Amino acid sequence: MYTFSLSSTEEHLLQILELQSKNIKQAVATNNQHKEGFVTVKHDLNKLSLLASKTPHAIVTYNQSVVGYALAMDSEYKNSIPELVPMFQLFDSLNYQGKPIENYLVMGQICVDKNHRKKGLFKQLYHHLMFNYSQQYNYIITEISKDNTPSNHAHHKVGFRNIHTFRDDIDHWNVVLWDWK
Repeated sequence: MYTFSLSSTEEHLLQILELQSKNIKQAVATNNQHKEGFVTVKHDLNKLSLLASKTPHAIVTYNQSVVGYALAMDSEYKNSIPELVPMFQLFDSLNYQGKPIENYLVMGQICVDKNHRKKGLFKQLYHHLMFNYSQQYNYIITEISKDNTPSNHAHHKVGFRNIHTFRDDIDHWNVVLWDWK
C-alpha cells in the first residue's frame, strides 16, 4: 500500500537522496534516458533539510520506504543552492497571462522509483503538493530538459503548460507552470 505524506524525518531525506542518486542523469544509461527519464541536480542532506524547513517535500512510501518524492522550494531559498540561482532569476523575469509570476512554489525535482512507475504516483505526488500548498501559492513552476521526454509528457498530463523555452551551456529547457487558482 502506498502512503503519501510530507517529509518529516532525516530518514525520509536520506531515502530521497538514495533514490535521487539512482536517477541522476549521469547514473542513467544514455540509451535509457529518453525512456526512463532522469533528474539533473544532486542535492545533499543539508540543502534538503533547509528547503524542507519551510516547505516539506511530498513523498510516497511503500512498506515504509520512500519510493517517490517531489522536492518543493519556496523562493525564499533562491540563493541557497548556487546552481539554481539562474533558474530563480529566470522565473522572476517571466510573465504568465500578461502578468509577472508571483507567489509561486518551485518544483525542485520529482522522481518515482523505477519499480513503482506507471501506477499514477507521479500525478498523485503533485496533487499531494497542491493539497498542502495551494492555499499559500498560486502556481508551481519548474524547468525540464527538453531531452527528458517522460518528464515533459508526465508534467503535461498533470496540467502543466509550457510558458518559456531556453538554452544554456548544459541543455535546452522547457519552463512549465501549473496554475492552481
